[in-house]
Amino acid sequence: MAKGNSGFIFGLGLGAALGVLFAPNSGKKTREELANNLNGMLNSVKENFDGAVDQGSQLAQTAKKTVERTKDHVAGAYDAGQQAYRDAKKATT
Repeated sequence: MAKGNSGFIFGLGLGAALGVLFAPNSGKKTREELANNLNGMLNSVKENFDGAVDQGSQLAQTAKKTVERTKDHVAGAYDAGQQAYRDAKKATT
């Protein structure tokens, strides 16, 4: 995902640079267009960053739930093992 986004951002930057080189507009108009392009690129970067943060949060929550479930399973298995040991010990005495 990041690889595709970096290519998109690179393309935006390249397009803006080529636009300046071949721009038939006045300096003021060109600067306005560059500012608009830069704002668009910054918004794109922000959206991608926000998306990555959201995915990271979701991944952390999933990992936390998995750890809790695993902890519960291990605790249950430990308790069952202890009970089986006690039962076996009682049966042999």
